Amino acid sequence: MIDKVYHALLWFAGFQKGEHISDMLARQKKRLGVWWWFFPISTIVLFLAFTIWVFYHIITFKSKRGD
Repeated sequence: MIDKVYHALLWFAGFQKGEHISDMLARQKKRLGVWWWFFPISTIVLFLAFTIWVFYHIITFKSKRGD
């Protein structure tokens, strides 16, 4: 069932029949070379920075109710 949903999503995204996300990633890595690593690393760094930013604001939140 999950396999059918996965292939349906790939078809909806414009992938050819029998093509997978790993095929697309391999083509991107071949085309971009070393620069390909910039995208996953920057995504991880941005996610961690956002998480730290959210936790900082949660920890330092002060209620305006006067409690």
